[in-house]
Amino acid sequence: MIAGVLGAAGDLPVCVGVSHAATDRAIAFARSAEAAGAHSVMLAPPALARPNDAAVLAHYLAVARAVDLPIVVQDHPASSGVYMSVDLLASIAEGAPSCRVVKLEEEPSPPKIGRLLAVRPDLRILGGLGAIMLLEELRRGAVGTMTGFGFPEMLVEIVSRFRAGDEAGARQVFHRILPLVRFENQPGLNLAIRKHLYQRRGAIATARVRAPGPALDPGTIADLDLLLESVGLTDRLTA
Repeated sequence: MIAGVLGAAGDLPVCVGVSHAATDRAIAFARSAEAAGAHSVMLAPPALARPNDAAVLAHYLAVARAVDLPIVVQDHPASSGVYMSVDLLASIAEGAPSCRVVKLEEEPSPPKIGRLLAVRPDLRILGGLGAIMLLEELRRGAVGTMTGFGFPEMLVEIVSRFRAGDEAGARQVFHRILPLVRFENQPGLNLAIRKHLYQRRGAIATARVRAPGPALDPGTIADLDLLLESVGLTDRLTA
């Protein structure tokens, strides 16, 4: 499966998720990704009955020793159940130079980005969380974002403008899409909305979400159509 995805990607760098509660399985996943040609891997902390910094640190260092790839440290306690302190993230980076990219998704993300960069200014931090705080994350020192969105080219434009020194232009684009970011991030419907948009843009053939994921009801689709019209994005749809 990994080889097929990477083969289809061609020259496009691909970051492969290799998270697992067992260190040996995470290592196996990471080695498979490396053998298939991955550019990097993303690793969340292991789910433990009693999470502790020593166990989490050992997990990351073991995976880092096993492969010669950059490792994106995923800090998303809502999904992992593990809260990683700034000190722990700094210790991971100190112990494993390959672990110096962090996908930081502990809310509120901007303050933690600032605290982490104050301790380790050499880290490269990516935001996430559906881009709801993208502009503020960039202002605190994030280099970009790693998240889903129905119009990813607009996220690229925001980051590009900000990094070029055009913060006012980045803010203008960000404020334009904020209503859609809010709408797409509805818990339980976010993936269905995003796939619906991808299908209507011609990127995928079907918007079906695997069971037990929900299908969009006609009312939600009507609300989305009205929103797309109000933010001026209907011209980017193909269906």
